[in-house]
Amino acid sequence: MTKVRVRFAPSPSGNLHLGNARTALFNWLFAKSNNGKFILRIEDTDAERSSEKHSEALMNILEWLDLKPDESPRYGGNYKPYKQSERNHIYSEIIKKMIHEKKAFWSPAEMGKVKRFDEEWRDANLSKEEAEKIGPSALRFKSAKADKVEINDLLKGNIKVNTKQIGDFVISRNDMRPLYNFACVIDDHSMEISHVIRGEDHLTNTAKQIQLYKTLGWKIPEFIHLPLVMGPDGSPLSKRHGDVSVEKFKEQGFLPESIINALAMLGWGPGDDREIFSKGEISKLFKIKKLNTSPSKFFPKKLNWFNGQHIRRLKKEKLQSIIAKKLEGNGIKAQEETILDLIDITQERLRSLNDIIPMIGFFFKSPETNKTKDSLKNFDANSFMRLQQLIEEINEIDKWTEKEIETKLEGWRLEKNYHPKEIWQPLRIAVSGGKVSPPIFETLYFLGKKETITRIKKVI
Repeated sequence: MTKVRVRFAPSPSGNLHLGNARTALFNWLFAKSNNGKFILRIEDTDAERSSEKHSEALMNILEWLDLKPDESPRYGGNYKPYKQSERNHIYSEIIKKMIHEKKAFWSPAEMGKVKRFDEEWRDANLSKEEAEKIGPSALRFKSAKADKVEINDLLKGNIKVNTKQIGDFVISRNDMRPLYNFACVIDDHSMEISHVIRGEDHLTNTAKQIQLYKTLGWKIPEFIHLPLVMGPDGSPLSKRHGDVSVEKFKEQGFLPESIINALAMLGWGPGDDREIFSKGEISKLFKIKKLNTSPSKFFPKKLNWFNGQHIRRLKKEKLQSIIAKKLEGNGIKAQEETILDLIDITQERLRSLNDIIPMIGFFFKSPETNKTKDSLKNFDANSFMRLQQLIEEINEIDKWTEKEIETKLEGWRLEKNYHPKEIWQPLRIAVSGGKVSPPIFETLYFLGKKETITRIKKVI
């Protein structure tokens, strides 16, 4: 195999979509599994939709996912600049060359109106100024007539696209700003991209680009077109399925490891029944031939499951650091030893990093009394009476251990013939302020006898 250089080339017009994040991941995996380079190029030729804010956000979220590029606008490289808006001088020279060699022509027809071959103007050899006098002009590529473009896709095999579907497509606006297909070919060639890995929705673009490569006399890279990511309903994953940006899932408390794992399983598999992998493990197993050729469905519930699994895999020290930051963000300072102790009773129950404050925060900060009272009223009006009885039982516990707490309180519940839900849920609400906490006896043990009684008395 030739020297592997792949690129992820997003448009900075919004947050990183899960489907595009999967494309970035598969490019990264292909590069690393072949001792190659992963390049980030920002395709911001559409000035109206692109922004520096989104460019920075894209680079930040890729690094959060631990998909740091080898070359990029942020880190540079031997093929810079890596933003298309900074490469206009390169495009201009090739535009001039194509016009001179009559491989492109100025057409007075509006950009969106000519769908096939522009028979009226393709051989007229109008100058830009002459075309503009006639009407809104654009520079079009002289596409081959009655021909078929062959795409030798490493995943899908040989694909043929009739040039009648392509026609004389626009490569530059009348202000000399290049359009996507033209700029993309020049950049991929000048950056020595060996493999172009992107979604199968780019097949028509690939056919256009292959024509440009041939016309310019440049080597054509290998192409790999990935099946699309679909929503649970079988339609392409989009806003109709909710916010499916990586940034949104980060806000919701997902680990980068779980998102990477979930994305990898959308179209790839190790060849056995395993599902939980680190990024490093995936890169060692990754092969293009193991990619699926049919679309994959994304299920949010499955991502939740992946997240819970990866939280369980975290080393205690790393989870301790995450919890400490979450607590500090909520104005709570806690000793490292205390957090490490709590990890033992919470790590298996966390499904999201956003569960940390509801699950742990109350150990350090007493819940709001009025809200807790309202929760108890809504749960069961008799809860206050039962909690009063509980205080008496708790007072009689001499040795404050999980075993003694459980033995005493569970024995009392059975004696009174109360349903577990009638006792443990009100007790959980009284001491934690919510319906979610570690197991109730472990919760009481960590709170301590005095604090447990104090919190119950506050709400009754």
